[in-house]
Amino acid sequence: VAGDVPPEERGAGTGFIIDEEGHVVTNWHVVQGGVSFRVILADGEERTAELVGSDRISDLAVVRIESPVPATVGLG
Repeated sequence: VAGDVPPEERGAGTGFIIDEEGHVVTNWHVVQGGVSFRVILADGEERTAELVGSDRISDLAVVRIESPVPATVGLG
């Protein structure tokens, strides 16, 4: 996941698709200050993402990509 900002201000990190609706869990510091976002899947495909929510204290964020999704990771 990377915000669409100059390279020196971009956040990058890992994320996990958690459901068929395209919700991706990542870190708050990855989306911090971002205006637009994209997700690069394991096969190199890039998808636009929207920020659903984030929490600085827990350093967690959720973005959503359009379905269909290639795979999901179960939680719990």
